[in-house]
Amino acid sequence: MSEPSLPTLRNLRERARILLKSILTDLQPFAKSDGTFRRKPDSPSIEDDVNVTTTCSCLMALAGTNNFRDFYKKQKVNEADPIFQTMVDAPWMSSGLTANNAFTTTLVLRTFGFLEEEKLLKRKSEGDRSIQEKPLKAWELHLGIKDVLLLAKKLKDHADAASEFLWLSLSDKTRHDLTKKLSTTDTSSKKRMEEELKATLALDLRRIIQAGWIYDDKTFDKASDQTKKLIDTKPTGYKMAAVNHLLLVDQYPKEFARPVKLSLAEIAALMATDANNFSINEYPPSAAVLYWFVDGVARGNINLTAPQWTELCTWATKEFNHERSLAVAEHDAMMDPVAMGMSACLCARLRAISEETKLGTSKEHAAILPSTVELERSVEELILKQTKSGIFPKYFPMFHYQDAGSNFCFTFELLEAVLHEFGRNDNKLLNSTEFIQALEKAVTWCENNRYSETAEYAGWNSGGDLKTVRREQPESWATAVVHMFLWELASVISRRIQREILRKYKARDPKPRQVGDSTKTKKSDSPTLDGLLDIEIALQNKTPNLSDVLRTRIIENYRSQNEMTLRRKPIKKPLSALLFGPPGTSKTETSNAVADDLNWPMVEITPSDFLKGTLANIYLKADEIFDDLMDLSGVVVLFDEMDALVQTREGEIHLDIASQFLTTTMLPKLTRLHDQAQVVFFMATNFQDRFDAAIKRAGRFDLLLCMGPPKLSEKLDRLHRVYSMDSENEHTKKAGAAIKKYIKDVPEMQDQLALYTFGEYKAFLRTIADAEQVDEAVSKLDDALSRLDPSEFQERVNDYSQYVTLKLAELEPLRKLVKWKKISGLKKKKFTLKDVEKENIPISPIIRYFCDRQESKEQY
Repeated sequence: MSEPSLPTLRNLRERARILLKSILTDLQPFAKSDGTFRRKPDSPSIEDDVNVTTTCSCLMALAGTNNFRDFYKKQKVNEADPIFQTMVDAPWMSSGLTANNAFTTTLVLRTFGFLEEEKLLKRKSEGDRSIQEKPLKAWELHLGIKDVLLLAKKLKDHADAASEFLWLSLSDKTRHDLTKKLSTTDTSSKKRMEEELKATLALDLRRIIQAGWIYDDKTFDKASDQTKKLIDTKPTGYKMAAVNHLLLVDQYPKEFARPVKLSLAEIAALMATDANNFSINEYPPSAAVLYWFVDGVARGNINLTAPQWTELCTWATKEFNHERSLAVAEHDAMMDPVAMGMSACLCARLRAISEETKLGTSKEHAAILPSTVELERSVEELILKQTKSGIFPKYFPMFHYQDAGSNFCFTFELLEAVLHEFGRNDNKLLNSTEFIQALEKAVTWCENNRYSETAEYAGWNSGGDLKTVRREQPESWATAVVHMFLWELASVISRRIQREILRKYKARDPKPRQVGDSTKTKKSDSPTLDGLLDIEIALQNKTPNLSDVLRTRIIENYRSQNEMTLRRKPIKKPLSALLFGPPGTSKTETSNAVADDLNWPMVEITPSDFLKGTLANIYLKADEIFDDLMDLSGVVVLFDEMDALVQTREGEIHLDIASQFLTTTMLPKLTRLHDQAQVVFFMATNFQDRFDAAIKRAGRFDLLLCMGPPKLSEKLDRLHRVYSMDSENEHTKKAGAAIKKYIKDVPEMQDQLALYTFGEYKAFLRTIADAEQVDEAVSKLDDALSRLDPSEFQERVNDYSQYVTLKLAELEPLRKLVKWKKISGLKKKKFTLKDVEKENIPISPIIRYFCDRQESKEQY
């Protein structure tokens, strides 16, 4: 089957973008005064009651879709620190889950990753520690139990009142497990048995301390004075659970560690020591929860140790192989395609991190994981299970809420992860029509199941709460997740469209500089623009070098930008230039160099692109080309040799229908391209005076730059660049010095050599000495120049100058208008082409050039 067409992809993206427009109005009604969110439309906004997981989903959606600051604009909140700190300070519970459970902890870590990635968490100074490194949260793994066997024995023996109370409060299952494990004689699996016992016991003890008041001075007779002071405040709710925890610590100091505050990085490290730490209640670890954990660690730039990454990779691979084998076998009773999809996403993210050897990983971790082909194939198998309505059936829950029932992985949590992990340029899923059709069905579900915007609340419901479904009430977290999916979909499709457009126009990739061994393609630190002989620009009564102008106005502003950053947040800096001047003045080479220095691809548009097909097609072709260009981001675009298509609408020159139309059409299109601010673009011409004045105005081109011949000093002092050498050598130094000597006392010869373009200068040197190999050529040049006498060199210059574009002799008629002695003096004179025409002076290329020089300007 053929690949999806550009119109198909654009249509799907537009459908997603239309739904995305409502994210601010969708989530606003759920927001509380402290910046956090409630889950349901009618949920009460209780003071100090923070719904952590719901707020996590909403913050991730706002950050990920680049809407955080707009959402909190009225509250004048530019950074997420106060809201995130409110979440951190709140108990990490959710609908009856115990404090610091793996689900809530993971979502907080992932939210941190989103906020950190989008630079929404501020640092007071450059040396200020990241929030991930600061002590933040009183958090402990397994309730801080440090000697589980001693604790279990005390509880089983229940020799004291506290032990008896706790023993009787444990569930029957926990008491059975505790008795069984204490009586085991198998020492080979002692460590695993202790970890399992710790997890089981900690879960029940958390339920006990969160259930209500447990203090009695006879039962907990070792309570510290500090704990008693807290008890005297008559705490309730979350604070009571914290006091009950302290009672256990006071009563059993050898068995429990005293709570300490940990940083997010420390919490992540503890979680990653064992995949079983991601178990929730009695449920085994879920691939979805581990994926969100790894996603948060990656976005938040949190380093883990090599053994921790090995644990995660090993578990992920085992889980993927298990789930895929059940799906392939079509084991209806046990298979869970959603879990298979999430485990594929987990493996893909671990592989991506490991292949870049980031965050403490190595290539060895990548070797543990399934291949990309296997992972993509599993996603193809996953979409076969999609229902006609666009969602996936519910298979096995990730875990069970005590207060809210089973929690399943929502279809759009799955699809958001699939798009993020398999929407990269090196993935092939987006080439699949079946995969695109699956995404179209998912968007159709979003369109058909969105609650009306005319209601007080609008958005989506996951279907997990029948009461809200019957009332047609959206859930904030489900609405947030759908928007995360839609944003990821639009982003992935935009990247896919860009790749197709770059291929369509045969884009030039940024060129690596060869350093050292010619077989290597390591980028040199030296900017590519520095490899060109520099040009003097007449700009605002100054004469800066072209390289300095382009570097300071464009390259430095966009050097840190790429396709994704510019799509998310275009920066309003100079991004376009009209390059004009005589033929051979390196307009194309300069555009290439800027693209290389930005490390961006370059697309070249010529008149032939507009003139393909019949005259009638020109109208459609112009629209098509600019539609394509508007879909690009982080690309340099060069409109080359555009004189015929954008020449002036006034004057005596007769324009044909095509030129008239394209001239008129390009005005608004160039403005749109400029205003979108996602590409850097240049337009090159030899005849700027023939351009329509409207095209040259501000809002289309930020810089008007006359491109002249390289400066004479560049030709003499950097002669090695004429031969594309990275550095000078003895021969290029001597050759440059010899030419300086020959022209030292001959102003006319200095001026004429200054007017040679790069190509003309190189060709001139070849008339003196030439060879196929660079080293031999410069050696011969050095030798030949050393044997020439001054008169011979001048004769060669005079002979060759008959064939160059800018002939010094053709300036003579200009003396009727202005007087000068040397070219340097002429550059300071002010005159225009209209002034020249009034004097009936023939407009030669060199006269046109000196008029054009004065047209350079900045206009932004």
